[in-house]
Amino acid sequence: MEVPARKALRIARAYFWSILFWMSLAFLAAAEDKVHIWERGLHTSYWTALLVDGALLMSAALLTPPLFAIVHRYPITKPIRFSRVAGYVFGSALYIIACAILGWILSPPWNIPAQRFEPRSLHGLVTGFYSFAVMIWNYIIVLGAAHAYEYFKRSKDQELELQQALATSEL
Repeated sequence: MEVPARKALRIARAYFWSILFWMSLAFLAAAEDKVHIWERGLHTSYWTALLVDGALLMSAALLTPPLFAIVHRYPITKPIRFSRVAGYVFGSALYIIACAILGWILSPPWNIPAQRFEPRSLHGLVTGFYSFAVMIWNYIIVLGAAHAYEYFKRSKDQELELQQALATSEL
């Protein structure tokens, strides 16, 4: 059983690294959006683009540690089970819903043509799903990273066991 303080520290550390990673990408995404909006003849401040992109990426940052925990508990290993793959496919829908709701909570909907924030409403929540391709991409990236990390940990543990078995056999 893990000590509660140590578990809380581990969770805080996971959220710290997740937020650091995703928010560092927000600066690049805001610059890219500023250029795309400028090409359309509209002038949005960089800070507004950063706020809008930051809300989307902050929702990804808040969902990354739970996804790592799910992959730790239910990794896709050989033999590949259909139920796990189906669970991850179903999980993508839940991820998109959670990401859109978190983005809607963190930042009001931005109306690009009108160059203003809209009040939060059901319509504003539904427009948060317009960026579902980005959300799916983020989901796939996080799942790939989580599985790579689990594979790394598993191979490291297996290597340690083999080294201990070799040391024992040499005695």
